[in-house]
Formats: sequence, structure tokens, C-alpha cells
Amino acid sequence: MSNKEKKSILNITGLMKWFPGGTLVIPMLLTATINTLFPDALSIGGTTTPFFKTGTMYIIGFILFCTGITLNPKTLVELCKKNGSYLLVKIIIMVILAFAVQHLMPELLPFGIPAAALFCILTSTNPGSYLEQVGRYGTELDKTTYPLVHLSTTSAVVVLVWNLVGAAGGDIDWMSLLALFCPFIVGFILGNLDPKFGPMFKGGTAMIIPLLGACFGASMDLQTAAVQGGIPGIAVSIIYVVVIIPIFLLLDRVILKRPGYQGVSWCAVSGACAAIPPMIMAGTPMEAYIPQAVAMVATATIVTNLIMPLVNKRVVAKWGDAHGDRHVTTGQPSSDCTQGAMTEDPRPNAQM
Repeated sequence: MSNKEKKSILNITGLMKWFPGGTLVIPMLLTATINTLFPDALSIGGTTTPFFKTGTMYIIGFILFCTGITLNPKTLVELCKKNGSYLLVKIIIMVILAFAVQHLMPELLPFGIPAAALFCILTSTNPGSYLEQVGRYGTELDKTTYPLVHLSTTSAVVVLVWNLVGAAGGDIDWMSLLALFCPFIVGFILGNLDPKFGPMFKGGTAMIIPLLGACFGASMDLQTAAVQGGIPGIAVSIIYVVVIIPIFLLLDRVILKRPGYQGVSWCAVSGACAAIPPMIMAGTPMEAYIPQAVAMVATATIVTNLIMPLVNKRVVAKWGDAHGDRHVTTGQPSSDCTQGAMTEDPRPNAQM
């Protein structure tokens, strides 16, 4: 630490990095506490209310824009040739779940779980957790798969699959879909017309996620959220662990003949998927359940990000890592795990 660097009075950023999904969960808890104790404090108008409470859809639009502007089709094609099987399995899971939730399940499941929230959580992957795990156990090639992991869990891809599968029961509202994805399309066009736009906005998602969490929390009552997101969130987390982790572990072990650590590394919920329930539930009979869905995402983010590394530790102990070693790395991930070969996709975009 340099002499000029001041010591933090309260290490909030350290807490956000340490806590699973902390970049979304910690700001959400802070504004939820304010809203619980002083319900009108963030509704005073001016710039305060749209900044902290009513700017959710603008923030989601900005996330879509940043996603599109950093998307390079040529890079994705090369990565798909090397590790596309993981992305393919992820898309198949999305399609099956989207069809089941929209055409086979009731809108509200046992324990008060909105079916749409079940879809959002079970299709999520945390790119930050993936990068940390392959940094411990994997190779440089494993690290370069990061953009595919990031792509598979972006709201643009998930919502697109949801809407296209939903069209199986009737005509799709193309105008609503265009309105939702317009920021993504604009970002994609600008980013490929002028590659310099990519570096300019490469940290946009990581920067805006805490504000998204603050907006979610500003409409929550902590007592209600504990009931709405606690038991339902834990229940969905258990489903995630017993269903999604075995699927990716079998893909790695049986089909790809690999040790298993990379498949398991795909299996943790990203706090950023809290942006998806408002996209797919707004304007539907389940709109009133959006706060509950967001609370469930927060719970699932914490639970799955705690469990997945423990599962992966056992997988490596049993079948070894990329180098055939069965000992478990106890130190910090190597310093290059946040860089890898794909330096244009730094870890801050990890959507923790």
C-alpha cells in the first residue's frame, strides 16, 4: 500500500468481493434496509428516486447494450469449435426448461416458487466463479472459454430463448421483443463497426450491477423478502445442485472424457440473472411476484456459490485436475486466471 493510499473506514468493496454474489446482494440489502426502516426515504423525487428505485429497466437496457458492444462473432466461432459442447448443453437445458415452465407447469409452484424464477435460476451460470475455478484447476484453454460462459448467461440469450420457446403456444410479440433487445442490437452494431467501443464499455456490466441491486432492494421489505426468498430460494438451490451439476459432470466425465472440474465450474448462479425476472414477468399475471423472484435469485446466488467450489474440490480429489493432480489447491488462484488468453474479457464482467 502506498503512503498516499488511504485506509478504508469500512471495507465495503472487500465485502462485496468476498461475499457470494456480493456486487448485487450487498447493495440490495443496503437499500432494502433503508426501505424497510424508512419506506418513503427513496421516494422523494428528483434524481434520487429514478437513481435508486425506478431505474431498473434503464439499467437492464444498459446491461444489454454492454453485452452487445463487446460481442465479437469471429472470436465466438473459434471458441465454439473448441469448447462449444458446454454451450450446446446449456442451450438445450434452456429450451427444455422454457418449454416445461411455459407449457407444462403452473405459474406458481409449491413453496410459492414462481415457475419463471425457476427457469431463471436453473439456466444461470456465474462467469466469475467459473474463471476462479478453472484458474485453480484448469489450463489456458479452459480460461479462454470464459466468453462462452459469459454469453450463455447473458440476459439477451436467456430471454431470447424464453420468448422463442414461448411462441410454440401462439404468435410471438415481435415488437415487444424488438423493444427489449434494441439496446443489445445497437451495441452489437456499434461494437463491430468500431472495435474501439468495446474497451470503452467493457466494464459497464460490472459497474452497473451494484446499481441494479440497489434498485431491486429499494422496493423490498426485508421481513417479506426473507419469507419470499428464503425457503423458496433454498429449495430451488437444492434443485440446481442435484440436477444441473450432475448434467455438466456427466458431460465432462462420460462424453468429453475429462476430469470433471470444468463442467462443475459452470454450475453456480450469477447474481446478474436477477435482471431476467423483470424482463419475462413484466406485463404478465405474475408481475406481482417479481420481487419474490429477485429475492430467490439472491438466495440461490449465495447458496450455489458456496456449494459448487466444495463439490469441485471433491471432484478434483477423486479424478484430478487438468494436470492429473489429485491434490486440492489450497492457495489463491493464479494471478493470470483473470486474464487468460482472452484479455478483452476481464474478470470485472463476471457478473457475480
